[in-house]
Amino acid sequence: MLQTYRLFAGPDGASLPKLLPDRVHPNTAGYAVWFQAMNQVFRDLGLSDGTSYPHAWIHFSGKDKEVTRFHGLHVYRTKRPRPVEITIEIEPEPGHHLAFQWVIPPGPVHSMSVDVNGRRVNRVHSPKATEQPTIFWDSIPVTEFGITKRERKGSYKISISGSGDAEEAAMISGVRLISHRAQLGERVLPRATHKAIFDTPGPGAAEGGGSR
Repeated sequence: MLQTYRLFAGPDGASLPKLLPDRVHPNTAGYAVWFQAMNQVFRDLGLSDGTSYPHAWIHFSGKDKEVTRFHGLHVYRTKRPRPVEITIEIEPEPGHHLAFQWVIPPGPVHSMSVDVNGRRVNRVHSPKATEQPTIFWDSIPVTEFGITKRERKGSYKISISGSGDAEEAAMISGVRLISHRAQLGERVLPRATHKAIFDTPGPGAAEGGGSR
């Protein structure tokens, strides 16, 4: 604790609420600073492997409706009759980022639209100069969707579709809610979904199966 207290204390030794998260001053960005510092301390002591899970996530599985398998991933094309729709059951707050795992086939520029709680953001990505698809995480601060304060009893309603002028369909394979990029480091998570509901097309009918 002594190694990390300096991150949150002023010259007089008092804590700084703008960084230190507590019940009075909930602050996701401050928590992320503290979490990374404590994670390093526990790694140095040999008490942790440094694993940092997202706050919520969904990775599509072979049991989900209308899913396609592409280069070892279960994906949905963004140009489809109905958008891919997901609800993340966590109260929105400005320290969060929504990270989307895009799969971009070789070829022209790809553009995608992401709607969160009714606010749309368009993304444009070019594939790498290779014959293999480009797979990457695209992290978007939730402030870009107009979230400027903590929304108690709220959630994230996410809709993913192809932009109207897209030359080619990109693919989406997963979504994570994070407050630090280290939470994108784990390629395989303990389960397909955590604190997320797959609304459309939805999980398969099998009990406990799919991304729910």
